[in-house]
Amino acid sequence: MWHVLRGAIVALVTVVLLSMLGPGSNDRVVEVEGSSSSSMADVYKGELTPLKRHIAFFDCNKDDAIYPSETYQGIDVIIYAIQDNIVRPNLNIGMDLWTDSPVKAETSGQGEINAATHSHHGSTLSMMDERELKRERRKQSNRESARRSRLRKQQECEELAQKVTDLTVVNGMLRSELDELKKACEDMEAVTSMVIKTALVAMGSGRLTQGSS
Repeated sequence: MWHVLRGAIVALVTVVLLSMLGPGSNDRVVEVEGSSSSSMADVYKGELTPLKRHIAFFDCNKDDAIYPSETYQGIDVIIYAIQDNIVRPNLNIGMDLWTDSPVKAETSGQGEINAATHSHHGSTLSMMDERELKRERRKQSNRESARRSRLRKQQECEELAQKVTDLTVVNGMLRSELDELKKACEDMEAVTSMVIKTALVAMGSGRLTQGSS
């Protein structure tokens, strides 16, 4: 494949150079080819590549002498530049194969397992945090309910204590009135006894007076 590409590139460079040299280049090529039996051409024929021999037809001086050491320095630069621009073989084929290898698959699988474990661990921590948050909210709600219950019971106790105080005062007043009523009853009983005795004495005196008359 590399040789085919190189041959195609050489042919392309040849065509470009021919087009740059102008219409009279073909005649000059024929002329140089006719003189290829000269001594200089025979000397350099063995050391020139096919491309250099072909380009040599366009680099002859007035005496049809060929000087490859000076002529083909620029050609070598062009060829090297073309070779550098040719697509190199893919050196990452092994890497591509490694990406599909069991080792890579195992590494990728291990990474996925680690990611899944990390995700599961994160979700577990999230669930634990949510449960802990709910527990704290429930504790806070219970504390608020207990505080409200204590305040309500304390208020009820204070109200009951006030009622006891009021009832104690009323009870004392009622006891005083009862004592007064008892004393009044005793006084009335004493008066009643005196009236009865007086009446009995008066009735007895009247009977005695009637009997004597």
